[in-house]
Amino acid sequence: MVRGLADADAIAELSAEERMLLMAVERPIVLVKSRSQSQIVREVTNNDSLIGIFLPYTPLHHLLLRDAGRPLVMTSGNVSDEPMITTNDAAFAQLGEVADVFLVHDREITARVDDSVVRVIAGAPSILRRARGYVPRAIETAREFAEPILACGAHLKNTFCIAAGSSAYIGPHIGDLENLETMREYETAIERMKEFVGIEPKVLAHDLHPDYLSTCYAQRSGARTIGVQHHHAHIASAMAEHAIDGPAIGIAYDGTGFGTDGTSWGGEILIAGYESFDRFATFRPIPLIGGDQAIRKPWRAALALLEDAFDGAPPISSIPLFESIPPQVLEPVRQALRADSTRR
Repeated sequence: MVRGLADADAIAELSAEERMLLMAVERPIVLVKSRSQSQIVREVTNNDSLIGIFLPYTPLHHLLLRDAGRPLVMTSGNVSDEPMITTNDAAFAQLGEVADVFLVHDREITARVDDSVVRVIAGAPSILRRARGYVPRAIETAREFAEPILACGAHLKNTFCIAAGSSAYIGPHIGDLENLETMREYETAIERMKEFVGIEPKVLAHDLHPDYLSTCYAQRSGARTIGVQHHHAHIASAMAEHAIDGPAIGIAYDGTGFGTDGTSWGGEILIAGYESFDRFATFRPIPLIGGDQAIRKPWRAALALLEDAFDGAPPISSIPLFESIPPQVLEPVRQALRADSTRR
């Protein structure tokens, strides 16, 4: 966060469009081209080509930046993978070993809202994270919704959406639905949004994955539900964003998603409309030993690819990646891969 455009110029190379975004009433974080000679760029981004800059949007920010006399690095007040902290007591308890100083306030926070992130692409602003300043302003859609609907969102980096008529209201960025506290915030945010916009959804759209907490939320709601394949959702949302009626050739390289055949899909080329799609092309499947462990520990997926490419006899000993994997950890995975190959 910088005091004004003069400080922003010292850190980044700004176009006219980027200057307008920085000064806009929404005050988003704007991803811009960094100046490699800037000391703060070297310290914060290790000379990355992009840096996020935004201007103060509260009186407190102005006072802090005035007294600090230099740009400030801002980050969310939360423990990794958990919701942002909203009370002083929780901040003291959870961040006491992280923060050196606490600046507290007697005004309570009602709703958690992230900063919005925007980048100028092809001369026009593209919102990468729609949050503070833009939410809950409605997005007008080309098609009207037959019934009020809640799109529950996915498991990771969750954001939900409530829509009715030709208006879609995107909720705040919730984060990864991987703990009880985040799930409670998810449910609270949905109820708050329903009350705020005056819409009670009759249909809930959810990811096909049966174990996603957002899917479980939809299925226990008692409302009518519609399952949507993960990669189809990505492509359909891009079509809607750019007003493409379809059908369209969509390429989704978004990691794994539960497929209509009950297997994990990833790297999909779909010929898609809004209501349906044909799976035109994909990568040859490989076993994901340990399920999500193969995603969290990429060496498992790499080993599966090597076993497939070398017909079960890859040169593991000559590959540095596997030098740090203990034999008692590596060998059971190799045995599981061979067993899977035999079954196929």
